[in-house]
Amino acid sequence: MICDKCYSRLESKPLISKLQLELYQEFNLIFIIVANYHVTQKKGQDGWNVQKEGGKKASAIVSTQKQAEQLAKQFSSKNGGGEVRIHRPNGGPIRDSDTVKPGNDPKSITDTKF
Repeated sequence: MICDKCYSRLESKPLISKLQLELYQEFNLIFIIVANYHVTQKKGQDGWNVQKEGGKKASAIVSTQKQAEQLAKQFSSKNGGGEVRIHRPNGGPIRDSDTVKPGNDPKSITDTKF
């Protein structure tokens, strides 16, 4: 069983419930919490938003999509890795998605798309 004190430190992670944590511990399972980010531009907005998935506010607003993509990859890497989803301008659908490895991974994060 997971004590309430230990769980309270993990409550900020909305993807994992206390029951799920107890099941993982009981069956010796490993779980990974990822940091997914979206790069978006709202209609009528000049800048690009970097927003963590499930977040209410943008983590950063920058002038170009390329800057936003680079920031999103840095944020995701520092928070355990995940997916960076790049949307089309003016609130459009996802046009690209990149997997980002955790920051402690010896391999660098590079985009191989042209």
